[in-house]
Amino acid sequence: MSQETTVHAKLRSMLLDGEFEAGTRLTEQSVCDLLGVSRTPVRAALLRLAAQNLVTGQSNRGYTVRGITVDDVWNANVVRAVLEGAAAGIVARNGLGAAAREVLEQSLADYGDLARHVELSDSFLERHAAANRVFHDALVSASGNESLTRSIDTLAYMPVQINRIVFASDRDFAVQTVQSGLAEHHGVVAAILSGDAMAAEILMRTHSQKALRGIDHVRGVLKLGPEFRQMPFHEFIGGVGVPGATG
Repeated sequence: MSQETTVHAKLRSMLLDGEFEAGTRLTEQSVCDLLGVSRTPVRAALLRLAAQNLVTGQSNRGYTVRGITVDDVWNANVVRAVLEGAAAGIVARNGLGAAAREVLEQSLADYGDLARHVELSDSFLERHAAANRVFHDALVSASGNESLTRSIDTLAYMPVQINRIVFASDRDFAVQTVQSGLAEHHGVVAAILSGDAMAAEILMRTHSQKALRGIDHVRGVLKLGPEFRQMPFHEFIGGVGVPGATG
């Protein structure tokens, strides 16, 4: 993983965790001092975060932290599901190259190992998120559609924290989520290999909406009303002010 990717991932996690209050000003130098890295990866990471609408501003003037709500995350993932479905349809029509097929098959194997031994731990969540990300990224990349790929990158809101609170609050739901995710991955790949573009698109779109089902499940666990979508996202995933929630 490049230093730019590492810095971006760290800052993105901090932003979604609410470690910077909305309106906080971020300069390249302040981030360099905070993370102990040089300006080059910080500059690239901030530009990418601005494209993802997590901060606003310009590199020569500094950036301002946006307040991300549950609604922001929800809407981003609605669009992401549509785009990933389109990617699967494209791959089914055009065919799956040998290299992409190898990556997807390895992802299925790795995910299968996780599905057989579901744990409620941070290390498991990180491995699960990584295996899932490999599958989704490989499928989008295999579409060869650069416009689609760039659009999806701007929608990268869903962090591992959602799964953390889901897993911590409901083991049965956690196990079902991982196991059904594996079955859905297999279904998408089978549709692609059979050349059924319509089935591949529908199956992938439905699978990508799993993030929305996770958000709705957390809402139910925390017994929140319909106004929950206006909550700051970091409060939602941390259950701030909600009895019995897990951070």
